[in-house]
Parts: sequence; C-alpha cells; structure tokens
Amino acid sequence: MATSSSPSKTPSDEKEIVRQLLRESELSRDQLPYTDEFALLKRKYEATVHRRTTDSQFWLLLRRGGKPGGLGREKSRRKKMPDPQLTTEQKLELLRLFPDGLGIRDQLPYTDEYDRLHQQFNRLTQLKLDQREFWRVLCRVGKASRKPQPIFQSAPLGGLPKDLVDYVEDQNPGGAESQPSQLNAFVAGRLPR
Repeated sequence: MATSSSPSKTPSDEKEIVRQLLRESELSRDQLPYTDEFALLKRKYEATVHRRTTDSQFWLLLRRGGKPGGLGREKSRRKKMPDPQLTTEQKLELLRLFPDGLGIRDQLPYTDEYDRLHQQFNRLTQLKLDQREFWRVLCRVGKASRKPQPIFQSAPLGGLPKDLVDYVEDQNPGGAESQPSQLNAFVAGRLPR
C-alpha cells in the first residue's frame, strides 16, 4: 500500500488499490453496499489515496475494480449475510419499479434514485427493509435465473383453447369489434396456426 510520501495516484494505481481492498474484504462486492465493511474499505481507500470521496463515487470504483477478470479470491472464506425473503407478489412489485429491467441496479447504490425506489418499494409492499436489505433483494431478484412471471403470463386459460388465446394475444384485437372476421375465421378453423 502507498505511504504518505508517495506521489499522487494514477487511475490504474487507484484501480489496483480498489482490487486489493476487494480481495481483502470479508464480503463479496455485491454484499458491500450499506454495510460497516463498505465504510471501512472506503476509509482505507481515502487514507491510501489521501483524498475524500463520496459513497457513490467509492461504490462506482468498487464496481469497476471488481469486474475485469475477476479477483481470484477464495470464495470459501467469504461471509454470507442473510437476505430477506420475498413473496412472489413482492418480487413482482420490485420488478414493476424497474420497467426496463434490473440490469441498471449496480448504478443505484448511494443515489437519490435508490433512496426513492427503496421508499416506494417499502410503501407498496408494507415492508420495512433497510437500505442494505433492499439492496440484497435487488441483487437476488436481478440475478435469479428464473425471474417471476407476470401474473397475466401464467394465468389459467379459463377453459379456452391455448391456440385461441395465443392468436388473440398475437393479434391484440383490443376488443371484439376490432378484427371480428379474422377471429371468427380462426375459431372456425380456417386460419393457419
């Protein structure tokens, strides 16, 4: 690590400092936001580079520093922090807050937008998640290999043939009078499926 007499750090030096801090951390990068460990790493970073940084700026440094090529760390020594469990309805509510997907979640910690989404989620779900718990929920739902399906995609067909429902969804008639001739032809079996 650098001493107080070292010259100012270049971006590549700072990136290596961040990577070293991440290797030494007891938590994985995604578990760090809104923890005491994050604050400790930030203080170590500031002491090393001899300047202050905001939480948001430091998170972006951690985000960038932890991505290229991985950190080659021993995963077995990592602490696991318990994550809150959500119902399917609560997961769907979370997904509704992100109509463009959860892929942008890494840009959110320590921003006003994150605070707004956190408060809105708690209000809509009647939960009382703190900032760290909300972050962990965002990560878990965002990384889930099978995200919960919206209710309208998994609802029962109500006795209607699946082909008919698929056809109506594809055509999006918007009402019975919109495309009655095509719909009637399909029901009568005259249109290709």
